[in-house]
Parts: sequence; structure tokens; C-alpha cells
Amino acid sequence: LFHLGGDTANADILDTIYHFRGMVCYYGKHYVCFFFNILSAEWYLFDDQTIRSIGRFSALSDHIVRGAYQPTLLFWEKE
Repeated sequence: LFHLGGDTANADILDTIYHFRGMVCYYGKHYVCFFFNILSAEWYLFDDQTIRSIGRFSALSDHIVRGAYQPTLLFWEKE
């Protein structure tokens, strides 16, 4: 959960909420993606040949740290 000011200068800072939905990461001379599936409430890894479930955010965080992934592009969804 991430809070930012609204789209206009007059919007209250708490009026706009963004949810973290995914990222592109650099990993070993290529890129992979991690995205959140709202229906299953799980994170997924999209690699060159496979798509697989990573699980909850804590498992995603552990996976990124252990694998030395480098987040390069982040995706947020405005509520």
C-alpha cells in the first residue's frame, strides 16, 4: 500500500492510494517479471519459458533477495 497526493494540486494526500502490482527485474543477463494475481492473491514469476507461483509477498521478497534480482521497473495501480 502506497499513499501519494492526488492528480491535482488541491487533492488531499490521503485521497489517492496506489497498490503495488508488479515489477520487471534484471537477472543474469536477462529480465524476468513478477506480478500479483488479485484472484489468487499470489505473486507469479514470468520467466523466458515458464510462469510459476511464488506465493505471498513475504515469499516474493525472500525470492528476490536470495536470487539477487534487481528491480528495474515497478508497476502501481491507482485505487
